[in-house]
Formats: sequence, C-alpha cells, structure tokens
Amino acid sequence: MIVYGQVKGEIKAEIEHYAKTQYQKGLLHGSLWGIGVGLLISMIAVRRVRCGFSRWVVARGALANSE
Repeated sequence: MIVYGQVKGEIKAEIEHYAKTQYQKGLLHGSLWGIGVGLLISMIAVRRVRCGFSRWVVARGALANSE
C-alpha cells in the first residue's frame, strides 16, 4: 500500500535534487564564462602593452595637436 505522504516526499526529494544539480551546472557554466572572458581581456591588455598601442595613440594625438 502506497501512502500519500510517502509519494509526496519522494516527489519533493526528486525536485530538490533536480534543482540542486541545475544550480550547480549554472554555477559551473557561469564560472567558466567568467574565467574565459577574464583571460581574453587580460590577453588583449598584455598585447596592447607589448605592441605599445597606447603610447602610439598618445604620440599620434600629440603630433596631430602640434600641427
């Protein structure tokens, strides 16, 4: 004989388990996206410094203003 409370408890446990796993998946995907975007921004910043891009822009602006 199945008791109503037992079935209700099993369904509640399944819902809680599903919600927990979905939350963990979302947390993992969000963390990975954050790390990936952070690395991309860091790589762009390092490249700009190595190439002297920001100094070139400043120097070019100074030359344009002096003419």
